[in-house]
Amino acid sequence: MSRYFRALRNAFIRECGRFATSCIYRLVGLWLPLVSFVFFAAFFSKGEMRNLPVAIIDEDSTPLSRRAVAMLDATEEIAVLCELQSRDEAEQMLRQGDIYAVIFLPRNFENDILALRGSTVELYNSGVNISANGLVSRGATMAVRTLSAGTTIAIAERSGASIEAAMALAQPIALSQHALFNPWLNYGYYLAGGFMSMMLVIFCVVATIYALGSELRNATAVEWFNSSGGSLSAAIVGKLSFVSLLMCCIAAVMLATMFYIVGVPLQGSAWMVVAATAVLIFSYEAVAFTTLVATANMRLALSLGGGYSVLAFTFSGITFPTMAMYDSVAWLSPLFPYTHYMRLVIDQTMRGASADISLPQIAYMALFWLLPIAVMGRSATIFRNSKYTKRL
Repeated sequence: MSRYFRALRNAFIRECGRFATSCIYRLVGLWLPLVSFVFFAAFFSKGEMRNLPVAIIDEDSTPLSRRAVAMLDATEEIAVLCELQSRDEAEQMLRQGDIYAVIFLPRNFENDILALRGSTVELYNSGVNISANGLVSRGATMAVRTLSAGTTIAIAERSGASIEAAMALAQPIALSQHALFNPWLNYGYYLAGGFMSMMLVIFCVVATIYALGSELRNATAVEWFNSSGGSLSAAIVGKLSFVSLLMCCIAAVMLATMFYIVGVPLQGSAWMVVAATAVLIFSYEAVAFTTLVATANMRLALSLGGGYSVLAFTFSGITFPTMAMYDSVAWLSPLFPYTHYMRLVIDQTMRGASADISLPQIAYMALFWLLPIAVMGRSATIFRNSKYTKRL
């Protein structure tokens, strides 16, 4: 047993030397992940979309319409960038992307309201950025409802109604909304972890395939096995132990960035998130190992592994809920370890879920560790046979 551990240690030390002398290895295994974390931390530092620019067309120009414009501008979501005179000018600004929406106040806006005929505030949005358009619509709806309620109360009071009766008339049915798990409505808290974890997954796969595949490409597999006393398992475990340690250190930076810089809340167990992150790394290393051994071609394995990693974001339900997908597509979601990881992270950070809810997600990720078993016999063939060497 001591001989095996010496062989494993030698393979690990050799991999440390390869990492220290390879610019590409350091780039994909260290610098690019760190740069991506810095980028997303800066990108989501604001966290919330506020003061989205809109244009106003006020054809009425009365005290009530001016009050409506002021209320629209006072919302957190909307910033009145300019007031226009024509719809053609507004359409041009929308097409150029200078504004997210145009709000139109018609002629006789004040007279129609005071005469109890009612009026309509029209909102035209681009429909391109769904998140931004949703926030603009929410802010405009809130401002218009507040203005409508205030006007109704004022008219009712002039008619002799009490303030209580006037308020009941203005809003006979009230909706009480409560955001249970993200009351700040902060996009950064939800998306920062998703994007950073995606970067971790991508570079974990790329670094693993490069660490293994470069031995074939450079025809150094014999040297690799000799360093581990000819033991295939010691050579592979020693090499992947270095990659695992490297990726775990990168993951520690990722989690620190998420929780201490971006400020993602942690309502549940920190240890559960840490454990799940380690399992995620091992799962994608297993996927990368299996991909390389199955293809015996580093370039092809990098393409397939990278594509598989990126697709996980699409099928995870982060941007489009899995339950809203077609059944023929939704079944693909569990085929990515990333899907289970993000469910656990959201449960622990946002919802404060108990361990019994999140533990199955770790078990699902751990199932991917079985993949290398299917190709272990082939691995001995490709790493020991010279015909697989010097391939791109």
